[in-house]
Amino acid sequence: MAVSLRSVAIPLVMVVLAAGCAGGGTQVSDGEGDGGASDASARTDSALTDGTAPTDGPTAPTDAPTPFDTASPDADASADGASSMDASMTDGMTLEAATGDGACSTGMTGPCTTACGSTGTETCASGAWGSCAPPPEICNLMDDDCNGQCDDILGCRIGVDRSFSGTSGQHFYTTTDSEASCCGYSVETYDYYYLYATAQAGLVPFYRCSTAAGDHLYTTDASCEGETVEGSMGWIATTSVCGSVPLYRLFNATSGDHLYTTSMAEVTSAEGGGYVSQGTAGYVWPAICGGTSCTWPSPIAMVGSTTTAATGFPTTWYGFPVEAGTQSFSALSGSVSVTNSANIYSEVLFILQTLPTGACATGRWPASTPEYGPPGARGIGQFIVKAPTTGTFTVPLGFTLPGGLPISNCVLLGLNGGTVSTSHDVTASANLTLTFTGPELPAQSILGPGGEFCFGQSFGCQGATTNDALSFATVTPIAQSVQLVALYGDISDSTFDGTSSFGAPPAGAWTGTNDFYVYHGTECAAFGVASGVAGPGDYYASIPADATHLLSVPLSGTGIGVAEAPVFKTFTNVPLPAGDCLVTLWGVQGGGAFDNETQVDALVAP
Repeated sequence: MAVSLRSVAIPLVMVVLAAGCAGGGTQVSDGEGDGGASDASARTDSALTDGTAPTDGPTAPTDAPTPFDTASPDADASADGASSMDASMTDGMTLEAATGDGACSTGMTGPCTTACGSTGTETCASGAWGSCAPPPEICNLMDDDCNGQCDDILGCRIGVDRSFSGTSGQHFYTTTDSEASCCGYSVETYDYYYLYATAQAGLVPFYRCSTAAGDHLYTTDASCEGETVEGSMGWIATTSVCGSVPLYRLFNATSGDHLYTTSMAEVTSAEGGGYVSQGTAGYVWPAICGGTSCTWPSPIAMVGSTTTAATGFPTTWYGFPVEAGTQSFSALSGSVSVTNSANIYSEVLFILQTLPTGACATGRWPASTPEYGPPGARGIGQFIVKAPTTGTFTVPLGFTLPGGLPISNCVLLGLNGGTVSTSHDVTASANLTLTFTGPELPAQSILGPGGEFCFGQSFGCQGATTNDALSFATVTPIAQSVQLVALYGDISDSTFDGTSSFGAPPAGAWTGTNDFYVYHGTECAAFGVASGVAGPGDYYASIPADATHLLSVPLSGTGIGVAEAPVFKTFTNVPLPAGDCLVTLWGVQGGGAFDNETQVDALVAP
């Protein structure tokens, strides 16, 4: 049966800042190619903090957010040659109060107590101390910046999803979206309530426990009331603080269901249906932050997961509002992974975008969001993970972009894909940390020379061939002269699963070839296309002698399997004149059916 693979290139729109401003492959940093070309000058979690997975029902979560830094920077209380003073003498006071007079030197700074009780900073001007400037907001259950709102930034709290099984009649609560919809459970509400992601004064751990009867309960008791501890989901309050509300706990002896709700009306209804109230489990938060329009400070904990059994490449989108103004995406770390429940070929594309204008909802977006992002969104990176067999396949990521890439208003994370031919559960998980700074010069943008090609079969991908001796190419023309700054992304070369849905896999060793070049001037015309896909053809045999070889990434395996690797390489003195083109070549060695894919972007500067 012919199976339709992803057959369109993901559109990557150039991002321009306004002028004046196998799982776990090793990271690729360099490589040598063939064809006589000259080389360019070169310059990766758990929702529970401990414990084991339950033996019945959902497995223990595997993607929790990166802990949010709650430390407040120390203020330096001495300047302009002033003698240092003991911290206990100046804590909570201005230098004026500590020294006993109002004299100060211009430019001198010191700690002070703000109108809302936080420790701010005052600065000396013209021999007199100025007003007490409040500090930035941090996660500490307080109003630090004196705007009347407590913890009105994103990153402090983690959402708890609420699910229900019609078969068992039991509820289930988890901080992992993909787990909320597995194992016979259906999601009632994503982010039903919120816990704190890290420990804060006055908060206690909230434990998830599995019972001997096979259900779950949630408690502040570290011994799980005699049941099995799976771990801590987050931190809960024991009294109302920073806008928290009661979390009521009820139990139904007939179904064994432990029900947790923030609604007194639901408590009353449940009691009428056979539930018995067990009091208050603690105090939780009804919103992701303490304000009405919160944004992420840097870094952003980009955590998302989804489980799907659908074919046709469904996409789950998450939104992350960022601070006002144009920022610069400067670094990314963490990992992306796919967990495959059957020996059936699956793949997921992880998409990063920025949405410069329009509404940016926090968290999971509606299923109606377009497959490749909302109108106006611009690509800033993407990464592919393939899974031809059962298991978890992970690509670690970690790079810093020289000069950065402009983002504004909203950052988006898309998880696109799943099973390709036959319905079965596939879980995609992203656990990423994106760092951004203020805008940097020069203005930079990206070109997308990636693609996906099938070998050993006549269908699927952006192009396919049954002749493994041939190759494919993508041509990215350079319309305006720029400098190449970096290549970043990942590569996944995979066989198929050996079923009749695809071509026959290789019987022995194989290698996927992935090469990046700069062709000059009229050499770009050799492909017969001005832009986009060329092939199949014998392109490796006709590489121009003066082509600049940027990077070679051969990936190998044996039999049915996948080889995957992150890609990051920086460059100096690699001009891309108008009229030249970036060329990416794909090939295989070893015979059999393959899906070779690169999701690598080129960062360029004027």
